[in-house]
Amino acid sequence: AADDLMSARALQAARAGTEWGMFQALQGSWRRANCNGQRTTLTDIGAVISGFKVTVTCTSKAAAFNEGQADDGAFTSVKTWVYRIEATACNGGTTHCTDANSALAVTGYVERSAQAIITDTPQGMQ
Repeated sequence: AADDLMSARALQAARAGTEWGMFQALQGSWRRANCNGQRTTLTDIGAVISGFKVTVTCTSKAAAFNEGQADDGAFTSVKTWVYRIEATACNGGTTHCTDANSALAVTGYVERSAQAIITDTPQGMQ
C-alpha cells in the first residue's frame, strides 16, 4: 500500500512537471525559442508531493506549416512551434531523476514519467 501511494504521488509530481513545462513553452522562458535539450529540475513542488524532485526536459522545433486555405484558394504558411515536454519524478537520485544511479540512492525508490506535445501558433493565425 505504501508503494502504491508513493507511485501515485510520483505520477502527480510528473504531471505537475509537464504543466510547468507547458507554461514555460507557451508563456515563459522557452516560448518561441529553441529549448532542445533544456532540462530543469524542480524540487519544491508542494506539500502533497513533497520529497519528490521532477526533471523536466523540453524538445522543440519551429517549422512553417500550411495551416489552411485562404478565400482566394492560396495556402497560408504559418510558423508553428512544436514542443515535447517530458517530466520524470522520483524520490531519490543525486542531481536529477534521469541519473543512471537514481534507483540506487533510496530504498523504496519510485519513478514515474509523463509527456505532453503542444503547439504554439501566432495569434490571429489559428
